[in-house]
Amino acid sequence: MDESGLPPRPPMVLFRDRVAWVRARRLTDADTWLALIFWDTMIGPTRHVNERWVPLDDILRLPGENYDHVPKLT
Repeated sequence: MDESGLPPRPPMVLFRDRVAWVRARRLTDADTWLALIFWDTMIGPTRHVNERWVPLDDILRLPGENYDHVPKLT
């Protein structure tokens, strides 16, 4: 938490040429790290939130973002 009392915002990453945010990460049984990311999409006048687990190799970290507080799930 910062001085405002709010939790830090999720860090941004690039995924398939779009900005996404990281909610959590986990290690699979095959010792592969996955990240739970989310992003929004406009379909007509409606905004949709998409969320999925992706391999860490499929996302690009952005400079200046703090990934230390992203939860590691078991």
